[in-house]
Amino acid sequence: MKDMQAQLEKLRADAAECALIRDLATAPKKRSFSRGWPIT
Repeated sequence: MKDMQAQLEKLRADAAECALIRDLATAPKKRSFSRGWPIT
């Protein structure tokens, strides 16, 4: 049961990290700022 709880906590942390990355990637100011940079 503890292993399942640990997996759930990791999944929640990963989901929170993904949401943060999504928000940063879709923020209008961040998007327009990064458009001037060449894609490598």
